[in-house]
Amino acid sequence: MVRVRDEIGHVMNYLEIQRVRFEPRVRIEAEELPEEIADEPVPSLIIQPIVENAFQHGVRDMDSGGVVRLRYQVTETEFRVIVSDNSGRMTPERVEELWQKLLRQEEQDVSALRNLYRRLQIYEEGAQALTLECEDGGLKASVRFRRRGNAV
Repeated sequence: MVRVRDEIGHVMNYLEIQRVRFEPRVRIEAEELPEEIADEPVPSLIIQPIVENAFQHGVRDMDSGGVVRLRYQVTETEFRVIVSDNSGRMTPERVEELWQKLLRQEEQDVSALRNLYRRLQIYEEGAQALTLECEDGGLKASVRFRRRGNAV
């Protein structure tokens, strides 16, 4: 377990490397981490695989105009970390197909996402903590965490 601030710090380091690598073809839009969730506990390396996915399967091959976004939604009882891209490759049907592959055990091309999904199910005690949606023609992955207080 790590604090959200540490997890997002690692993600921001990764984003900086990708910014240098992909600029000017890809732009990164990252909201500042809300202070009220900065010390909340989360499993380590839970957000970076989603950010990696946005680059590897989303914007990596775009000639220009690629955007990877990192944002947050916070309530009194939970918070979400949301990662999205504008790859232009996703449709609601493709997101549903991806979700079904994620749920099936035999598919290898979504193994990193499946591992993340399982880790979240364990951490959130079986609650649905990962959602995938089509947004701006890209993939939007949202990870929901219950607020537990500063218990790291």
